[in-house]
Amino acid sequence: MLKIRFLRTGKKHQPYFKIVVTDKDNPPRGGNFKAEVGSFKPKSKEAEFDEEAIKHWLEEGAQPSGRVHNLLVEEGIIEEEKKAVHASGEPEETEEEKETEDSEEKVEEETDENEEEQKEKEEVEEGEETENEKAEENEEEEDDEEEPKDE
Repeated sequence: MLKIRFLRTGKKHQPYFKIVVTDKDNPPRGGNFKAEVGSFKPKSKEAEFDEEAIKHWLEEGAQPSGRVHNLLVEEGIIEEEKKAVHASGEPEETEEEKETEDSEEKVEEETDENEEEQKEKEEVEEGEETENEKAEENEEEEDDEEEPKDE
């Protein structure tokens, strides 16, 4: 599968990216890419694209990376919505996912509370059982004391 992605060039603290088409599994280091279709300077936000080449590779089935996709949307080369791209590398959750997580957490909290209540009830019942056993033992002892001993 082909990818349209960045190839970092430039000096330290002066990033410059070539936008290249490459195989998804192989990094584009050392000129090992199919075609160069643009460039991007993130500090000045300058971007240059070869629109015809990009459209050709998109027709061939190449998939742009998230950031490249967003640049192409900004430039009007492709007509789609931007993708959520974050520094953490994790996509942002949709509201539906957040709602389901919230409801799952509530269910978990309720089950935790129910479990705690059950444990408390069991402890109380165990305490009552031990008190009942003690009372029975005391009654037996009293019965033993009241019975006259045969001598």
